[in-house]
Amino acid sequence: MGASVLYEVFMRYLFNAPTRWVIEFSEYMLLYMALLAGAWVLKGEGHVKVEMLVDVLPRKTRTILHAVTSWVGAGVCGLFLWYSTYLTWETFWSGEVLFRAVHVPKWSVLISIPIGLLLLVLQFIRRSFSFPGGVEQEEEPGL
Repeated sequence: MGASVLYEVFMRYLFNAPTRWVIEFSEYMLLYMALLAGAWVLKGEGHVKVEMLVDVLPRKTRTILHAVTSWVGAGVCGLFLWYSTYLTWETFWSGEVLFRAVHVPKWSVLISIPIGLLLLVLQFIRRSFSFPGGVEQEEEPGL
């Protein structure tokens, strides 16, 4: 994406010949990058979370809460996955096209949504079987 924007800058300001497709494809690439990176961020526990409350809970409660929130996340993403797959499939069969500078089949842009959601569902399920913080659970002394 950076290379295409750099190409646009050179073409526009050095050769006075701007392109028409760079902005569109940058938008499509942003959608792909955001959706496909979501599961990777979740794997590294890089998403925003409120640790102040969770850190004061007993380890067993944290583990249960971790599993429950993972299954809720998998369920919500699963519902969105089902619906987005349905809409993408309908768009594929209808032959809808995005009429902009370059004519692109709409499904080729939308397919990133169910793929990203599928990866999130799988990652949430995997996460539900792991311990919070990625370390094996140890007994706390005195509890």
